[in-house]
Amino acid sequence: MFKKLKASALLFFLFTPLLFSNTRKYSFNLVNMYSLPSIREPSGLCYNPDANTLYIVGDHGDIAEISPEGEILTQRYYRNRDFEGVTMIGSILYALDENNFQILQINPMTLDIIAVHPITKDFGTFEGITTDSEGALVLVNQIRKPKKKSAGLLFLDSSSMDVIRFIETGIRDQAGICPGTATGHFYIISDTDDELYYYSIEEGIIWRSFLPGENQEGIAIDGDGSFYIAQDSGGLLRLTLKR
Repeated sequence: MFKKLKASALLFFLFTPLLFSNTRKYSFNLVNMYSLPSIREPSGLCYNPDANTLYIVGDHGDIAEISPEGEILTQRYYRNRDFEGVTMIGSILYALDENNFQILQINPMTLDIIAVHPITKDFGTFEGITTDSEGALVLVNQIRKPKKKSAGLLFLDSSSMDVIRFIETGIRDQAGICPGTATGHFYIISDTDDELYYYSIEEGIIWRSFLPGENQEGIAIDGDGSFYIAQDSGGLLRLTLKR
C-alpha cells in the first residue's frame, strides 16, 4: 500500500504543474484589513446584496453580520460548533459545521438556528459552502495530499441535503468558495498554496492568483466587485483584482 501511495504522490507532483500551466495569472491590490478580534479563526464568508452586508463564521462557533467596512452589526456564539463556511439562499443562511458533518439553517436577522441537517461523509471533510444558479448547495472538500478521495465540488439539494453530483477540480486543500460571475463558475481558495482559482465546470481552471496574507479560508465579493478574504490566522482582507 505504501508503494501505491508513493506512486500516487509522484504522479500528483509530476502532473499538477501541467494542469495549471496554461491558466492565466492575476494579482490583487490590498485595500484594507479588518482585525475582527471577536471572530476567532475566521473561516467562511458570504455577501448579502439586499442589505449590503457580509456574514462571517469562525472555527469556534462564532457567526456575525458585518458591514463592508468591518463593523460588527450582530454576533452569536455556538459552543461545540466548527463553522467552516456560510452562504445564503433567499432569506436563510446555511452554515457548514465541519466537525459534526452538518449544515445549519440560520435566521439572518437574529442568527438563531432554525434547523440542523446531517450531510454525507463519503467525500471527506468540507471547508467551504456556496450556491449555484439552480439553488443547490455547493461544498468543497479538503484534500491536502493525493489519496482515494479526490478534491472537488459536491452539489447538494438544499432541501433534502441529498447528493446531486460530485465534480473533481484537482485543487488541493480547498478552503473557501463563492459563485463566479457566470453560470457554472466559482472562485475557489487553496489554503496551502495561498492562491485563488477561477474555476469553470465546463472548462476547468481559467485563471489563478496569489493571495496576500496567510491561512485564507473564506471568500465573498460585494456589489462593487471588492473581494473579501477571511484568514484562519485572524482578520479579514479587502482586495481588488488587478487585470
